[in-house]
Amino acid sequence: MITLFSFITNALAQIQITTDLQEHYLAKEPIVVDILLHNTSEVPVQLPNLEKQTWRVAFTVHSTSDQFTIRSTKTSNSDEWLLQPRQSKKLQFILPNSQSLPVGTHSITLQIDLPTPYTEKKQVQIVSAMTSYADLSTVAEDAYFPSNSYIWTQPLEAQEQALYLHRQRNYYLTTQSNEITPMQSLAKGEERHLYWMQNNQLAVHSLSRTEIDSRQIIASFPWPKTELLTRGATDADRRLHIPIWVAGPTKDASGTVQMLALDNRGTPKYRKILSLSSRPSQTDMALTEQRVPLLLVHHDKSVYLYTLSTVGVAKIDALPPKSTRLLLALEEDIVIAQFGVHDTHGLIIHVITQQNGQFYSSIYSHLGTAIESNTLLPLGPETTITTANYHGSSATILGKQNEQWGILHKGEWAVLSSYNLSNEVYISLEKDHPVLHTVQNNTVQHFPIQ
Repeated sequence: MITLFSFITNALAQIQITTDLQEHYLAKEPIVVDILLHNTSEVPVQLPNLEKQTWRVAFTVHSTSDQFTIRSTKTSNSDEWLLQPRQSKKLQFILPNSQSLPVGTHSITLQIDLPTPYTEKKQVQIVSAMTSYADLSTVAEDAYFPSNSYIWTQPLEAQEQALYLHRQRNYYLTTQSNEITPMQSLAKGEERHLYWMQNNQLAVHSLSRTEIDSRQIIASFPWPKTELLTRGATDADRRLHIPIWVAGPTKDASGTVQMLALDNRGTPKYRKILSLSSRPSQTDMALTEQRVPLLLVHHDKSVYLYTLSTVGVAKIDALPPKSTRLLLALEEDIVIAQFGVHDTHGLIIHVITQQNGQFYSSIYSHLGTAIESNTLLPLGPETTITTANYHGSSATILGKQNEQWGILHKGEWAVLSSYNLSNEVYISLEKDHPVLHTVQNNTVQHFPIQ
């Protein structure tokens, strides 16, 4: 909510107050309210220091059976802020014991004791957390995301969905009027992007740590049939790079892999990567230490590495990027091709192949140089690999043997008979122990494997 008012001390001075008091909050979680005070005038304004005079901020909660007001004890502190023209102050308040509010409708009134008092009243729904979607693959990308960090959505009324970022606790980001499957981009640092597809368009927000930029960029594709291939990446210039599959004009399965680059003004640029007879079997993205995006494409019997560097000349940057073929599998089948992190070589490409019922592991540097080739993995021919996470000196592999879930960690296969797992399971490593992450019964579940 936004309110404009003038202080008695200066009739020309205007302070704009903005709060993010929401209409929905999750049960058993604290209600956190951000308050922004902005001097919209051309003259300085004095206001009470709300960081030291917290008693000036009060919350009144009214439900069908109870009403109570919460504020801290009044003190003699008289410190003031001097807010310069166009300057802002941001504060964050947690409503005490709000995690104990029962599910249902509550009326919350926020009052701020200023020379001109501020009051905001809102009907608030406390809802039970219910995960309709979670972008859990970020838990395996610890080179780009904080530990156990992921985006998830909460269904609301009608088709509305609230988006939350889980980072130790849940941070509300935005509400959308339809069902979406949002993703975060890879990034080195805290500046990244949040995006999703809707009606063959790409909706994009900038995301800084746990705060979303409310401005939404919409990128329209110039082709009628477009699919996102894998998670995008935010480069050193804060451009978003996303590989997309563009279906060809004919009725066969052919098409092209294009790279979309989107700047903060929303200007899209497309770079053709390659044409294929069908959609790639696998794609993966990574960032170098210099935050140059890399693209890995596995199609049929080949694995290609593309370095998406630019020189700042539009005609040159629009040309297909530098490519390296890592593997041409003549006799074996390629099972997995993805980026990983090696404890000695840093960013690497990990490839798992299968031949004559046996599985082999190979790793390459991010420049495309072979480091280790065809290391035999202790997996039987009946194994079906679901996912792999190369971290350290080996890969942790999740899959099935004879329809029974199991995990290969540090060269040993362990049966996961006590876990009722779905096919959407992701692996992270915490203190060198694997943790499985999945959504079960509309709840994100985490299973440490000892």
